[in-house]
Amino acid sequence: QEKLRGYAEALGEAGLDIADVPMVQAQPGDRDAATMMLDMAPQATAILSMTVMQGIAVLDEARRRGLSVPRDLSVVGFNEIPEAASSIPALTTVDGKFAEKGRIAARIVFDSGPVRRELLQPRLIVRSSTAPPPR
Repeated sequence: QEKLRGYAEALGEAGLDIADVPMVQAQPGDRDAATMMLDMAPQATAILSMTVMQGIAVLDEARRRGLSVPRDLSVVGFNEIPEAASSIPALTTVDGKFAEKGRIAARIVFDSGPVRRELLQPRLIVRSSTAPPPR
């Protein structure tokens, strides 16, 4: 839900309403989501996936349909995992810093100090699955 709120906020800053953006809700490992998304929005020039594995599925489905990534379609996945760098093309990702989250959570649990809030800044890792939109 926090990711979705972040997307809505970023879209709003760009002058777009999230209600106007086609979305497919699926389980993280559901490879059919890529087919559903490209069926729902065949003219899309960019897709942001909430997981890297679904982003890779979009790359595969785009290739199956004869689309060139990133010339015809840019694809971004959320959460950095090794598979993103080795996909074809290499998938641009938003690194949610899961490992760092785990380390901080463990420290908080095992420290005897007061409850505290930690804020991690995600990092964009640009690879070859993204480009400026086609004209």
